[in-house]
Amino acid sequence: MLILIAKFELKPNYIEEFINLSEGMLEPSRSEDGCIHYELLQNPYNPALFTFYEKWKSQADLEEHFEKHYFGEFVNNISDLIVGEGDVTTYEVSNEQEIK
Repeated sequence: MLILIAKFELKPNYIEEFINLSEGMLEPSRSEDGCIHYELLQNPYNPALFTFYEKWKSQADLEEHFEKHYFGEFVNNISDLIVGEGDVTTYEVSNEQEIK
């Protein structure tokens, strides 16, 4: 399993536009065969900070996601809305265990 965490800071006045662009990508991404979990989180203390939290069955599934037209459109459309390039990190997970 692969976990991806992508963090973005938005330029002033672009929060609503970013959310709208993101919403168009969430459901199609969640319906991909290799997607386990796909969530967009907004920082409650700084509304300009967003995090995508994603779980994928494999690296190959994530790479396939990157090839989808809606992902490419999203990336192209947000490039002028964000500060810098964002911070994207993946983690390879060999075991997942629920804590009770």
